[in-house]
Amino acid sequence: MNEKRVKREQDAELIRDKSIYDFEIDKISGTVARMKLSSFRYSVLVLLGLEFANNIGQAQESSQLQDTGRGLAEKHCARCHVVNDSDLFAGISSTPSFPLLVNHLSDWEERFLSFHTRLPHPSIVQFKGEAIDPDKPVLVVPVELVYSDIDALVAYARTLKKND
Repeated sequence: MNEKRVKREQDAELIRDKSIYDFEIDKISGTVARMKLSSFRYSVLVLLGLEFANNIGQAQESSQLQDTGRGLAEKHCARCHVVNDSDLFAGISSTPSFPLLVNHLSDWEERFLSFHTRLPHPSIVQFKGEAIDPDKPVLVVPVELVYSDIDALVAYARTLKKND
């Protein structure tokens, strides 16, 4: 796992050195469009998410990582989403529930890995230690995460997958 984090940091440094600021959205969402990024941070996150997606499922997540993800989902994501089957009336009715995403979308892992780049999340999620982008509108009190929280959220989401 440590090698993956070193690789992510190297990728981030490469992007920072080359000032890559735009990407094809269709690599993540399937939609053909171009998007100009307001900061290098989103490019890094997208590339890191894609790198992690290539290696996903190779290792069994620990119950500690899953528990961390459950806590994060209940604390932050439940503002808008139903994050488990125990409280089906939580969240906002127009947002997809975690169990629905995990059990009915074949690309759910990619979506979870890149959620912070998908609307409306860029205006909500902020990563600890990174400056707030003055060009990005802040719509609500930000959710402050660290990059390893994404791994924890994906590990928790895997526990919602029903065996077919």
